[in-house]
Amino acid sequence: MTRRNYEFCLLIVILPCILGASANLCGLQDDNELVSEARDSYQKAVDWLYSQQNNQWGWEHTPSIVLSLQMTNPNWFHIDDLESQLNVKQLQIETLAALARRKNVKRKIGEPKHVNYCEDDETFGELSTGQLAYHILALHATCHDVIDFHGNPLIHLLERQMKCFKTGNFNNYFQYGLGVLALCNAGGKVKKQHVTELMKGQYSDDGYQHCHDSTAMVMMALSCVSKLPEFSNSTKLNSTLQKAKNFLKQCPARKDCLGNIHSLALYTQAMKSVDEDPTEWDCEAVTHKLIKVQQQSGSFGEHLMTTMQVLPSLVGAHYGSIDTNGCRQVEEDQEKVDAGFGINIAPPHKYIKISVITDENSSNELMIERIVAADSSLYDIMVTLATEHGGAFNFTASDSEWGRYVQSINGVAADSKAERFWAIYSNLHPDGLMLGVEDYYPADKEHISFKYGYRGQCHDGQRSAEDEDTGR
Repeated sequence: MTRRNYEFCLLIVILPCILGASANLCGLQDDNELVSEARDSYQKAVDWLYSQQNNQWGWEHTPSIVLSLQMTNPNWFHIDDLESQLNVKQLQIETLAALARRKNVKRKIGEPKHVNYCEDDETFGELSTGQLAYHILALHATCHDVIDFHGNPLIHLLERQMKCFKTGNFNNYFQYGLGVLALCNAGGKVKKQHVTELMKGQYSDDGYQHCHDSTAMVMMALSCVSKLPEFSNSTKLNSTLQKAKNFLKQCPARKDCLGNIHSLALYTQAMKSVDEDPTEWDCEAVTHKLIKVQQQSGSFGEHLMTTMQVLPSLVGAHYGSIDTNGCRQVEEDQEKVDAGFGINIAPPHKYIKISVITDENSSNELMIERIVAADSSLYDIMVTLATEHGGAFNFTASDSEWGRYVQSINGVAADSKAERFWAIYSNLHPDGLMLGVEDYYPADKEHISFKYGYRGQCHDGQRSAEDEDTGR
C-alpha cells in the first residue's frame, strides 16, 4: 500500500492527534491562524520525508526520522498502519545490524585484565554515542524494550559508551547531552557524574561548545533530569539550567542563530522543554520564521536532519515530550496477534543463584535461588532479594565514580585498614567480575558468589574505596 493510498484512510485518526499537539504551539488556541499554518507546514514536511524513503522503508537517518514522526504524532506507529510498521521494522533491522558489527577484541595472554571500554572492549565502529542514543530514543518511543532489545542491553551499552566522553571522536556536549536525555527518557540510570559533567561543560558566557545546538540539547537533558526525584532539589543543576536558558534566549537577536534553521528548531524545543512563557522567547515570531523558509518541496533546506529537527517545533513538541502512554495498548494489540498465531507471550526470565561467603575458609553461609526478569542487572537482583527475603539478605552500597560500590552485605562491612573487601565471582567468571554490580547482567543459570576477603583476593569487578579515592 502506498503512502497516498492509505493517507485518506488514516486522516480521521491522525488529524485529532496533530490538532491536539498543535494546540500547545506558543500557547495559542487551535483556531489561531499561525496554528493552522504550522499544521499545513508540518504535513508538507512529513510528505517530503516520505518521498525520501529508500526501497527498504527506511531513510539515510532512519532512527532520527522515526523518532521525529512518533514524537510529533503519538498515533503514527500503529498496528493497523502497514507503512509505519515497515518503517519501524527497518529501524529494528538497522539497530541489530549495527550491533552485529561490534568488534569484540580478545585480550592476549599476559595482558592486564583491566577493561578499557574506550579502546579494547566492544566498539561500535561508525555508530557513535549520539547515534546510539537516537536508536534508543526511537525504539523507546515506538514501544520497544531498550533494556533487553533482542538480547542486547542497549541502555547498558549506552552507559558504557558514556564513560568514554572526551576521548577519540566522543568529545562534544551535543552528543553527551543526547546520551543523558536517552538515559533519562528511556529508563536508564542517570548518574551524578553525568549531571556533573553537563554542568562542568558550561562556558563563562553560560553557553556550551558549538554554541546554540549544544546548549539547546544540554538544556533538554537537564530539564528531563531535573524532574527525577534524586535531582529535583539540586540548586546547582537548576542554576546551570537557568543560565543556559538566559544564554539561549539571545538567539533570535543573533544572525548566526536566525540564519541557521537547524539551530532555531533546537532553540524552540529547548524553550518548550523548560516550559518558558512563549511571550518571553518570541515563540510566534520564531515559528513564522520557520514556516517562511520552508521550501516548495516541503523540506527545510532539502536536508533530512534539518527537516526532522523542525517537525517538533511546528507542533509544540520536544525531545523530552516522548509520549509512551499508548504503549500499553500497542502491547495488548500485539499480544492478541501473537495469541492468534499460538505464540508464547510469557515475559523472558532467567534463573539465578546467589551465594554469600564471609570467610574464605568456610562453605556457603547463605544461598538464594531465584527467577528474575531477563533484563535484571546484578544490582537489580540484589535490591529485589533485600526487599523480598525478610532480612535474610541485605546490603549497603554507595555511589562512586565507577557506579555502585558494595560496602557491606548482611552487616559485614568492607574494612580498608584491614584490607578486607567484598569481591564478586561467578561460575562463568571464576577469576572475578570485570564489571560493577550496576553494569553486570547475569546470564541464565549463572551462580554469583559474594566473597569477603583480603585485598589481594579482590578483583576489578569490585574496586575498593581507596582505589577510587586515589584513582588507581
